[in-house]
Formats: sequence, structure tokens, C-alpha cells
Amino acid sequence: MAEKSPESLPGQQCEIVINELSGEHSNNVLNPRSLYQTEDEIMFLAIKMVHGMTREIAKRVNFIRHDCPPQCQPAKRVALRCFAELVLGSIHGLIAGKLKDGNSLYECSIEEKALIKELRKCRAEIHSMLASVGCDIADVEN
Repeated sequence: MAEKSPESLPGQQCEIVINELSGEHSNNVLNPRSLYQTEDEIMFLAIKMVHGMTREIAKRVNFIRHDCPPQCQPAKRVALRCFAELVLGSIHGLIAGKLKDGNSLYECSIEEKALIKELRKCRAEIHSMLASVGCDIADVEN
């Protein structure tokens, strides 16, 4: 089986994964850690994604408050609540992964503490936006 060399995939670092059962080389597999070199870049990407999701919630809240016809509002609220549950679950997972024992910042670096603070601000902002259109949901605090 011919393998692709790392040069054949421009701009991407690859690693060869060895199949331990058969002893054969598999195709080159993209190493997800090679895309972002440092932990800071990964945290920055997480913040950008959460801010983007928060903006999308803000757009939907603004639509419900100002442009949505009254007969469509209940369905829009349900859809917004479903999307917000997914976003808040993602935020909860990001925060819980950084905390020791689910609530302690003791072993977190300064960058991780800043990430957690920013995620908590986004979570509070999402809850206030949802409450403004009457569709806030309960959330596990951490």
C-alpha cells in the first residue's frame, strides 16, 4: 500500500499511525494537536467559538423581540431554547474540564482562569438574553 508523504499534504503536519494488531502502516492521519501548537491558541479558538454562538443567540433574541410575528413567537422560543441548551452544555463542558473536583480553580494557570472567567461571562449573558424573551433555562453552575 502506497503511503502519502507529509509533503503531499501542503501546510498540514501528519503522523503515520501504526496499526499495532497487524503491524502495518495505515494512511496518514492528521494529528489534531498539530493544527494548534500551544494551549493558548486552543483556548483562544474555544473563546472565539463561544462568542460566535453567543452572537447567534443574540441575533435570534433580537428577531423574537422586534421582528417576529406574535403567532410565530412560541415556536421560535422553543427553537432558541434548544439551541441555547446545546451552547450552555458546551460551555459547561469547557469549564468543567478545567476545574479540579468540579469547582476549584486551584491548579489552573492564569490563562485557564481567564478562559473560565470569559466563559462564565458568556454564560451569564446568554441567560440574561433568554430571560428577556421569556425562555430562560436552568443551568448547572460551575
